[in-house]
Amino acid sequence: MERLALLIFVSLKQGCELAAHKCWEFTGCPEPQRAKCLTHQYGLGHLCWFLTTTMCTRLAGGEWEDKRDICLRCGFLKGLMGEASEGPSAG
Repeated sequence: MERLALLIFVSLKQGCELAAHKCWEFTGCPEPQRAKCLTHQYGLGHLCWFLTTTMCTRLAGGEWEDKRDICLRCGFLKGLMGEASEGPSAG
C-alpha cells in the first residue's frame, strides 16, 4: 500500500504526466466495456487501480481487497509506478 500512496504523492509533487496514460489502451478494453466503466467515462485511466468501480477486473462495486490484489499484478500499474518513481524527465 505504501507504493500506491507514493504514486499519488510523487505524481502530484513532481508533476509526472501520468494522466496521459490510459488503462483502456494498455489492456485493449473493448468499447462496450469502456462505456460502463467510470474510469473511462471520467478520463481517469491512470487511476484505474484506485477506483473500485472499474470494469477491467469485472469486480465493479466489489471489495477493494479483491481489486487491489489484481491491480498489484497488473502491468499497467507496474508501469505507472515505474514512471512515477523516475520523476519528470530532465529537459
